[in-house]
Amino acid sequence: MRRAATTVLLFFLCVSQAVAAGKTPGNLNLLNPIRPPVDLPFRLSWSTASNAVLYELADSATGDFANASSLWTSAIWLMIPAHAPGTYSFRVRGWTAAPADGGRAGPWSNTLTVQVLNDDQFLDQVSRKSFDFLKAATNSNGLTRDRASSSLGGSNVESIAASGFYLSAITVAVDRGWISWTEGYNRATTTMRTFLYTTPNVHGFYYHFLKPDGSPSSVPFLEVSSIDTALLMAGALQSGEYFGGDAKTMADALYRRVEWTWMLDPGSLMMRQAWTSAEGFKGYYSSFCEDLLLYLLAIGSPTSPIPPDSLYCVVRPKGWYGANRFIFTGGGQLFAYQYPLIWFDLRNTADWLGVNWWNNAAQAVAVNRAFCQANPGYGYGPNLWGLTACDGPNGYKAYGAQLAYWNEHDGTIAPTAAGG
Repeated sequence: MRRAATTVLLFFLCVSQAVAAGKTPGNLNLLNPIRPPVDLPFRLSWSTASNAVLYELADSATGDFANASSLWTSAIWLMIPAHAPGTYSFRVRGWTAAPADGGRAGPWSNTLTVQVLNDDQFLDQVSRKSFDFLKAATNSNGLTRDRASSSLGGSNVESIAASGFYLSAITVAVDRGWISWTEGYNRATTTMRTFLYTTPNVHGFYYHFLKPDGSPSSVPFLEVSSIDTALLMAGALQSGEYFGGDAKTMADALYRRVEWTWMLDPGSLMMRQAWTSAEGFKGYYSSFCEDLLLYLLAIGSPTSPIPPDSLYCVVRPKGWYGANRFIFTGGGQLFAYQYPLIWFDLRNTADWLGVNWWNNAAQAVAVNRAFCQANPGYGYGPNLWGLTACDGPNGYKAYGAQLAYWNEHDGTIAPTAAGG
């Protein structure tokens, strides 16, 4: 056995010396990484270099590699430790053996520059890209496509909710200098003009989905929606207040035209979910969810207000998840907690029953993350979490976390959930 082991050792020694004495490693290419833009570890990989048994990755914070640090590996990839915010340069080369063993180095690869963003830079980038999507998804008449095109079939219809988000996003874009005030004003008034004079409404409520020309769409379904009308009105009111002038006049006209009491069930004082010409009213908003936005807008209407007591007719299920006790939604989707707070600043406000809805939403977000961490088998983790309604592998799903009456999840997370 000792003789056999000695023979094997001598064999590998000879191979190592032969390689070291042979040709230098060939060229290789450092590949662009798929990585988080913030201070988290990420993976760099590169092509194989001929005659290389080791790779040296140089990491420079100055770009000239004068004081670069080196990482060594025999693989064609390496996990890069978390870096503080800043700009870093990387390059790699192959070696026939370790330098101490007389190895030869090949040529350096291309230089790859990686920017690590701080939190503010990251949020600004996400916000900008979100606006760029909404801008690109909006037609010349101001109507916004329901969702992004994708391998799942995408969307060829517009939605009134997406148009509401677009109206709000315009004000953010102007405020941050992404577009001019004049462009923002023209975009906002174009959208509101279409809803005032072109798109059909029923007692001021609009059809959930629209064709590009503004007429009602039966794809994926045909209904007049109360909550989606509320999302549209919230966006219009924000744009109106921001721009003033004709924008404010049109926003006020849209809001005043909605007959909120028509959608209210007078017996239960609950808002109905939808209406169709074939079936009449459908469903009720009877339990806490994103309907907080609907009830607040309806209660505050200057022309057709519903009774303030309506807000307190909605069921408020409460329970514990770990150390958190909060009012939860039926399916645990984060958007239901977050959407109303886009337009209503409730941080220092409690309702008649003493509920601070901002604090309640904050607890729901913390629980969503804790639930994901408690289910690592799905690929979730401390920095991979966020369950809310979005497109998944099998189409649109109302993903959510406990605490809930029911919840669905399959490993799909949505950035909007963690981002708020």
